Amino acid sequence: MKTFTDRWRQLEWDDIRLRINGKTAADVERALNAAHLSRDDLMALLSPAAADYLEPMAQRAQKLTRQRFGNTVSFYVPLYLSNLCANDCTYCGFSMSNRIKRKTLDEVDIQRECDAIRNWALSICCW
Repeated sequence: MKTFTDRWRQLEWDDIRLRINGKTAADVERALNAAHLSRDDLMALLSPAAADYLEPMAQRAQKLTRQRFGNTVSFYVPLYLSNLCANDCTYCGFSMSNRIKRKTLDEVDIQRECDAIRNWALSICCW
């Protein structure tokens, strides 16, 4: 089975750029009116030709969001099991070059964190 990275590396980026930049206003309008979007439709919506269609795209996105999720706002509360990391991202507090005390939660710590999340009236904590 191929990984995401394998598939990513197989993409013909020059061809993709040419296809995106070759889209027309008619392609954008067709994509906006399509019941289900294809890859070709996505390319049209990402193309320079779509610049004048931001408002219709936003309206369609809002309509689809309301259909799929209702008129609600959901919050995601991450539960970090560890602050160990082998990466060195400049934006991240867990970056391996940050000189912080490292910790990996055990089952007792995880349960305590889940209880704290529940006490905030956030209803779902799975592990």
